[in-house]
Parts: sequence; structure tokens; C-alpha cells
Amino acid sequence: MTRPSIPPRSIFLASVAVPLLMTIAACSAETDQQAAQDDGAAATKNEAGSGASAAAKASLVEQKGEALEFTYSYPAVAAEIPKLAAHLDKDRESKRAQTNSDALDAQADAKANGYPVHTHIFTQKWEKVAQTPRFLSLSSDVETYTGGAHGMVNFQAILWDRKDDVAVNPLDIFTSASAFDIAVEREFCTGIVAEKKKRGIEPLEADNEIFEACPRASQQTLWLGSSDGQQMDRMTIAIPAYIVGPYAEGNYRINVPISQAVAQVVKPQYAADVRAKK
Repeated sequence: MTRPSIPPRSIFLASVAVPLLMTIAACSAETDQQAAQDDGAAATKNEAGSGASAAAKASLVEQKGEALEFTYSYPAVAAEIPKLAAHLDKDRESKRAQTNSDALDAQADAKANGYPVHTHIFTQKWEKVAQTPRFLSLSSDVETYTGGAHGMVNFQAILWDRKDDVAVNPLDIFTSASAFDIAVEREFCTGIVAEKKKRGIEPLEADNEIFEACPRASQQTLWLGSSDGQQMDRMTIAIPAYIVGPYAEGNYRINVPISQAVAQVVKPQYAADVRAKK
């Protein structure tokens, strides 16, 4: 299958004008206010820190100011695992520092040159996909707006290995990216075609010069799921805009069963925790 090269996404970030709409679910935990190191006008709300316990609460951190609106959250099931909570807290603070720095630089540049000041927006909400005795699978949409024509949505995944107490990239449970691509290709590619037809969109030809008819699954975001709470037996492959179609098509989430072919390319140390869906 021919896979034409894809122009860098940055080429598209200043294309058509579409406002980014973000909704943040409220958490039920009690909140406390803490200072935020940003443009001096932001307030931060934090629900549950990294000192997780069996009674840990969901975590929600918000920062709102002229330069940046930042939101990052994860569920109680993640907060209950101390090392995972610490991992997510570190990720949050790294992203908050970087997005805040970028937003302040953009704000200063706009004011110095008489441009409109656009508030940057960053929202990341982690959610539970599934959990088994060994794994907790988390998915996340990452919504960003940096003052261009429209916002962007990308995806992330974490597979927390309780046995080794470490975060694992879901793709890393397979013997190799190429082996995974071969095993999942048929279901993944037919899934894209089916979803396009469902949306009333004509599927792309394989030799399209801009977008891919079927990209490599290993280059997308993989979320692992479970139908019985014991073993992983299904997955969703998330594809952001501009990969298989223009921005107007939005993103795609292709549900793919873990077939015998996929189960056969799981690394031996994870074989007991993954099974082909019957």
C-alpha cells in the first residue's frame, strides 16, 4: 500500500478560522486555591495532589489569565496509584511551564507589534479506558489553541503496569512497530473506509498526494481496552486531523479488535495479559 509523505502539521496551523470550544467537566472533590506562576492574573484550582492514597480524589488543575487558559485533569483511579499520580503531576507541570512561557512570549510580541492578543488554550483530560489486574489504560485528548486560525486536537495514551509500577507506551507491548502494523492493517484500513462512508465522505485513493488512505497504525495513538476486566482484548486507534483527510473531517477513532494475528505479536512478558477477542 502506497503511503505518500504528509506535510508537517505546522503548515496547517494557520489555515481556516474555527473557534476552539472546550468544556471541562467539574470534579466533585473539595478545592483549594494556590498561586500560579504565570502572567500575574491567573488563579489555579487543584483537586488532589500527588500524595495519592486509597481515598485519593480526582485531580483538576486550572489556570486562567490573559495569556493562557490551562486545564489538566486525571481521574481518581489514577490518583490512587502514587507513582502514576506523580508521573502525571510532573507531566502537567512541564506542560504548564512550557505553554505559559510560549503564551507570554506570544503576548509580548503581539503587544510590541500592535497585533491582536490571543489567549492561548491548553486542555488535557485523562480518562480511564479499562483496567485489568495488571494494567490501567488511560486515554487523553489534548486540545490546544495558540492564536492561529483554529485549534488542534491530538491524543495521548498511558498503559500503567501495576506489576512493574511503571508507565508503558501501549505500542511497546508488541514485538515491534512493523509487526503490529502488519497484524492490524486489514481491520484498521477497512475501519477507516467504513467510518468515512458513515460520515458521507468518499474514501481516498491510495495514491493521494496530500492525505493517506491508510496510515501506519503504529504512528497513531493506541488505546487498549478490555471487555472482561481481566485481559486486554480490544483497542481504539486515534487519528488526528490532516492524516487521512482535511481539517474539516476532524479526527478519527477506529475501533479494532485484538485478533489472533495481533495477539501473536504481543511480547512474551505480556502474553498472559492480552488475548484475542472471541
